[in-house]
Amino acid sequence: MALGRPRSSLYRCGVGVGMAVWDAGYHGRSQSMLTVYNTNGFRVQQNARVAQLVFMEMTGLSEGYKGIYQGENL
Repeated sequence: MALGRPRSSLYRCGVGVGMAVWDAGYHGRSQSMLTVYNTNGFRVQQNARVAQLVFMEMTGLSEGYKGIYQGENL
């Protein structure tokens, strides 16, 4: 499983990223929400690094994700 977190450089620019938990067994290209609090706006360059995933190994048994979003945006 993994947790998505915004990069700290975004916070310094007045920008936040909202993300969900990536369930074990999920594969696909997920989505997130970029929220701009900076009154001057914010411009994202193509291929900019805006988030990072923190992976965690699960020690218990898991069937893995089998929901309707499996394979989304591929």
